[in-house]
Amino acid sequence: RSLQCQGTGDRMVMDSLRRVFLLLARSPLLWLPGIVAGGLGAMDILLQFTYGTFFASRVVIIEALIMPFLLAGAYTEIKTGDKDLKAFLSAGIHYYFRILLPTLLITCAILATVILLSIPLAIMGAIETVLPFILLGSIIPIIFFVFFYDTAAVFEDRGVFDCIRRSVEVVLN
Repeated sequence: RSLQCQGTGDRMVMDSLRRVFLLLARSPLLWLPGIVAGGLGAMDILLQFTYGTFFASRVVIIEALIMPFLLAGAYTEIKTGDKDLKAFLSAGIHYYFRILLPTLLITCAILATVILLSIPLAIMGAIETVLPFILLGSIIPIIFFVFFYDTAAVFEDRGVFDCIRRSVEVVLN
């Protein structure tokens, strides 16, 4: 019986992968967010080793401003099936702030959590040893619960706080 279930699961995974590769083959604009993120990530690493972190941090900011536009266009293309460049660009403009604003809100929540957890530890003098654990202990749970906020913003046409709430609902369910 367990072999039957495993075979069914394997077929489901292979079916999903086949559909994804067919979608990517038919829609070349869906490659754009990944290519841009990879290129900017490579540029970040290159700048860190050649010019230092001052210039490399600027690439991260540029990436944070470009990616919501590209993700909004890609999600809308998946949602509607429209493979036109004009539709991609207009969807990117339409949903840009619906993805960017929750991203900024989540980033501020992570920073506030890290700062508030660091204050008592800094008073005790143990901040240097515990800071990496505070960072990971704050970032991972928050990202876990808000992982689907961008898809909720585009696919369900939700607002800033509503898409975060919807992401938490999906994760809890």
